Amino acid sequence: MPGVLRVYDCDGRHFIKSSQENSYDCVVLDAFSGSRPVASLATVECAFELRKILAPSGAVLANVVSAEEGSDISFLRDFAASLGAVFSNVYAELCEQDEFAVEDNYILVATDSSYIPDDALVFDADTFGTPVRDGDLKLTGTPGDINAGHPASGGKLI
Repeated sequence: MPGVLRVYDCDGRHFIKSSQENSYDCVVLDAFSGSRPVASLATVECAFELRKILAPSGAVLANVVSAEEGSDISFLRDFAASLGAVFSNVYAELCEQDEFAVEDNYILVATDSSYIPDDALVFDADTFGTPVRDGDLKLTGTPGDINAGHPASGGKLI
């Protein structure tokens, strides 16, 4: 039987907090404020909230783009560390590259499932960055739009 795909376009943290426990098989995060990722969705606290609304074998998939023409994956590593504080397995898949793209695009996956694709970039204690915490973020005044002064990003907005 085919499944049902529901797409929600709303404030991510508010939606996650208001969702019922164990209600989703997969949550896809593709949230940007301009070209910058919405850092409030990349925190340890958000990862705990995501884990609550996922089914036991569910997964979080997040679109993450590198910086500095592909040479800076610090946000990817920090986001992976945040997810790794909650989920058993965190890995990334490099997306097919457009020949004209400047940055590298990754799908970051967090799950308690034991399945990990053979070609995945698996994160562990040696490859995680610094977990992002809600307290590391500065409110910009727009609900749901929180940008970071995260220490691992050199205090830059991410």
